Amino acid sequence: MLPELMHENFEEEGYHTMWAPPSTQVDGKAYVEYMASKEAAYVVFIVDFHEGTEWGMPNHDYADFVQKYKAPFYEQGVESVFCLHVIITAHPERVEALGIDTDTCWIVDDEALRLMVYENQKDEFINARKIVEDSLAGRSLKRERGYPWPIATTSLVLVNIIIFVLMNILGRNGNGNLWLRLGGMDVGRIVRDGEYYRFLTSFFLHFDYAHLFNNMLSLMAFGYYMEGVLGRVKFLILYFVTGIVAGLASFGYNLYGNVNVLSAGASGAIFGLMGGMLFFVFWRRGKIRDMSFGRMAFFMALSLYNGFVSPGVDAAAHMGGFLGGVACMVGMLAFARKKEEGVG
Repeated sequence: MLPELMHENFEEEGYHTMWAPPSTQVDGKAYVEYMASKEAAYVVFIVDFHEGTEWGMPNHDYADFVQKYKAPFYEQGVESVFCLHVIITAHPERVEALGIDTDTCWIVDDEALRLMVYENQKDEFINARKIVEDSLAGRSLKRERGYPWPIATTSLVLVNIIIFVLMNILGRNGNGNLWLRLGGMDVGRIVRDGEYYRFLTSFFLHFDYAHLFNNMLSLMAFGYYMEGVLGRVKFLILYFVTGIVAGLASFGYNLYGNVNVLSAGASGAIFGLMGGMLFFVFWRRGKIRDMSFGRMAFFMALSLYNGFVSPGVDAAAHMGGFLGGVACMVGMLAFARKKEEGVG
């Protein structure tokens, strides 16, 4: 995932891509980005060894690999060609002694998520350092510039508000029967009548203005960051999966306790977003876009406040949503890693 994100961010910053011919592949995934004028060409080699394998080819073979990419520029009359090698690995100590004496070589530790630039290396290369550091922080420049406003999050907020307004029109602030008829969580209806749709509909219903406001405030706060990091589709998957898991947790708890309490609200799904965000921050070693620990603490406090002030607090739904968010994020990251390795 990191090499692909880095490749995408280089393209977003104006670099072009040269795809490696099969005869010039290194023992690992490689992207070749370049920016050129008549006077000079700047070429960035992104070589992925995140499994920490030993260097896959002798240094003189790697020099030949690089030379094949320099040659077309010289043939087109470019006066100078400068190269940057970005080596991504889980074990920097295995590639420290690469012996690439020409140009510049940076090492990216994809376990600690840090860029290593030694004293004898150039610390800048046509905006490359910022691109690499943005990639390490999980920022997708294309996604941020493509839709800076969180469209999926905003749409969810609007849907919740519209449903609440319609409920008020239909029931004049509603009553338990109205919420029950429109899909609130009810153990008896699910067990007796098989109304499983309530696992979905229940987290689009809210009891009063304060309940709606607190949940939508939390949804905007968490959704803004998670949609920006994951993209619309994965964000929506995380939201709906954790909302349903929260409903299942509430159902199981009430069924086990032999109680039947009508419940509703998006807080279970919001706790799922919080669980997913916390795991993603942990996985990223504390780096996620512009997220600071202060902001994370604020979001945590906001969610806890929302949980305490919401009518009929459903602790089982909150806990189920939170754990579901962690599990869903683990699954997403594992799937992305397998897809990157060509396994899944």
